[in-house]
Amino acid sequence: MKKFLITVIILLCLPMLVLSQDTIPTPISDDLYSYSVRVNFPQEIEFEIYAKNNDSAVASLTLTITYRGVEPILISFDPEIIGMTQGGTLFRYRWDIPNDAPPPLFSRIRYTWDVRTINGLSFSITDDLDFVDQRVAWVQANDLQSQINIFHGINQLDADEVRAGIRATYDLLFANAANKPIYTLLVYPENVNIGCNLNEEEEPIIRVRTLEGIEEIRCDMRLANDIYERAGYIVFNQTSVSDLQQTMINLLVKEYYDQQWNDVSVPDWFLNGLQQFYDPRTKRAALNLSQQKSRSDELLTLLELETQPDDNAMRSLWDAQSIGIILYIADTIGVDGLFEFADSIGDYETFAEAYEDHVGQSLDLLILSWRDWLFRSSSQQDFDYNPYMSITQTPTATATSTNTPTATFTPSNTPNVTSTTRPSITPIPPPPTITPLPAQSFSVQPTDVPIPTPTPVESEPLLADDGLLIRGAMGGAVILGLLMLLYFVLRRR
Repeated sequence: MKKFLITVIILLCLPMLVLSQDTIPTPISDDLYSYSVRVNFPQEIEFEIYAKNNDSAVASLTLTITYRGVEPILISFDPEIIGMTQGGTLFRYRWDIPNDAPPPLFSRIRYTWDVRTINGLSFSITDDLDFVDQRVAWVQANDLQSQINIFHGINQLDADEVRAGIRATYDLLFANAANKPIYTLLVYPENVNIGCNLNEEEEPIIRVRTLEGIEEIRCDMRLANDIYERAGYIVFNQTSVSDLQQTMINLLVKEYYDQQWNDVSVPDWFLNGLQQFYDPRTKRAALNLSQQKSRSDELLTLLELETQPDDNAMRSLWDAQSIGIILYIADTIGVDGLFEFADSIGDYETFAEAYEDHVGQSLDLLILSWRDWLFRSSSQQDFDYNPYMSITQTPTATATSTNTPTATFTPSNTPNVTSTTRPSITPIPPPPTITPLPAQSFSVQPTDVPIPTPTPVESEPLLADDGLLIRGAMGGAVILGLLMLLYFVLRRR
């Protein structure tokens, strides 16, 4: 009877023992495998996995890439090219960013290596990476009003200072907008070229690390621009804070009035003059140049002003005359009248019609009238004016300037602007140092070629399925109960 009970208990415990063995994962040691990843922005990502010895030699290998907006991308490698080597094998894959569906900038990409070794072990390694230009350690400076967000390099600039110089223009232009537009600035350091590096011939390239050193491959700048545009970023190279502010002010003014003017052809000088008008800095240099050229009879004609010139010397005079004429119009019909005129151009057939209707004179007489206006006694005061002054000396048509309190000037028409949500991420640390790797798209490196040892990356041990763990625990409890039963039966006998 005693032998019978022992046999029954052993038979009952056997399945539980098998179940318990299945639920225990085989730990994946850093001594066996390591992996790394590197973004070669804008066009490829390098994935590597390294089997360090023959006991971990790979029989099959699959890489799965997942990111927002696309179905998972499954890449299976030919088992025939995955073989044993003496000492270890490096698997390296350079994935080309799809032109038609690139990952969103600053978005998270998840990748998974599915590995089966020659000794039957199967496991997965999953990790995430951020799709960024790793030449810069990016930081996001969020706007509390969610209107002007800025990405920049660590310790690169004071985002609040940049934003403060733009805010007044933003508020003045979009005061009555139903939906406030959202702008996101991506500011590269001055010494980092936007999108791609440039070689000595000024050609866009990416520098890829190999065993032999640095290899240069062609960089697709069009893909970089597409990635920026899809994400809605306005991209700059940093110069001075004031220049960055002025560039952004010019963009705000252009975007606002482009919507107001519809398809009406507006001369370049008018937009350029408005952009300078919204700049709070003094324009006295423009006054001095205009007066000098007027005395020597070298002013540009209205026809020459229509299109922005390429010549730098002519461009300086063109800028000076553009802001001077805008200030003349503001003096003639008032600042509010200037804003009303600019906002209403889209309602007319031509710019000339709008000008004559609002200013009350023919456009052909503009240069002659402005030239006489240049030499007023209050000219310097007029060229110091900006539309953000709460109480300012408004330009007048008489020689005596009148102190006129002016409220914040609000454009009369409401722009049709669609608010766009922008991605939000945490500050991104500098990219890790990557060991130089072979240049082939996919390669197996035997030990007769020096094999770099990638920096081990911490990977979480594989966990068994929760259901299996529960069944294993139940099995252990059953085994314990049967052993206790056996103990009491034997003790009674």
